[in-house]
Amino acid sequence: MNRIRRHAFLIAAFLGGFSCHGALADPADAGSPSRPTVKLADLIFQWEVKKVELLQPLTQLQENYDGALERLEKDVQSQGKLDRLLAVKKEREGFRQAVFVKEGVFPDLLKLREIYQVEHAKIQQTLDEEIAEATASFTAELEVLKKERTRAGEFEEALKVAEVIERLKAQRPLTADAIQSGLLWKFTQPDQVRAVDGCVVEKVNDLFELRMLPGKGWGEIQTGDSFSPPLEIRFRVATDSTNIRITYAGFLAILNHESGHEALQIRDPRLGKGATQMIEGKGIVSAGEFHEIEIGILKDRFYFIVDNELRAEGQGDYSRLNAPVGIGPAYGSRLQIHRFEVYRP
Repeated sequence: MNRIRRHAFLIAAFLGGFSCHGALADPADAGSPSRPTVKLADLIFQWEVKKVELLQPLTQLQENYDGALERLEKDVQSQGKLDRLLAVKKEREGFRQAVFVKEGVFPDLLKLREIYQVEHAKIQQTLDEEIAEATASFTAELEVLKKERTRAGEFEEALKVAEVIERLKAQRPLTADAIQSGLLWKFTQPDQVRAVDGCVVEKVNDLFELRMLPGKGWGEIQTGDSFSPPLEIRFRVATDSTNIRITYAGFLAILNHESGHEALQIRDPRLGKGATQMIEGKGIVSAGEFHEIEIGILKDRFYFIVDNELRAEGQGDYSRLNAPVGIGPAYGSRLQIHRFEVYRP
């Protein structure tokens, strides 16, 4: 029994879920008097724990690689090899963003990387199979539960189960808070986003720090998923100086523009650059402090709110938009992000 399958077996045995001996019963047993009462919240909890267990080998491999890089970094530093030290530091920084550096790679670093990539490929292949199998089992159990609730006349509960099934298919969060609040996406780890145009993201304690690589003007991190209206985007973000830039489709909002002017530069989400507005006195936020930003992209209007103040709005047909959400620094600014979430209002 491989390691991933062993984890799946142990967690199933411990929780009694997703097996013929636990919560996942044969669909033919649905409605049987002997079938124990199954709660949706319990199933979701079992599923979240199971995913953590299935991902553990991959998580451990990533931790081992970072540890090996740390040891190599200390080794080349003790040898006084500055060029190799910088290469390892760049590798560690890039690895956190799932990006491997191309310049300055030396034999010992290349060997470590090759070992990691070979092991990662082996684990990932098995992991994909195990997750697909677990997802199918979980979906089947939810379908049974939906039928049971429908037959019992508990239509509201049946609809909740149906929503969880749809979220599972769309790979959206399944926690109770997410379902109740309409949460579509939440930023919790650097590997959830795509860093573009020289933007670097690093997690420091409970914050994400964004900066630009030397010589780069402006870039951003983008959600891995694309979203269609209606949606609501929420940030809690601070800049050390200038630029906070937020994007979605053709939408661009710039707070603390590098030119120093106090106008808010903002673009209509559908029309983009051709519909840039400059709204005087609405483009400044204090540096070094966190600010609450809320952007609504509805099917027929958009709005931009900073610290509970409406700073811009517009109307149009946004129903056909589908794009990732982005945020980034520019021209020397550094951002700290405490919150980055996308909701269905």
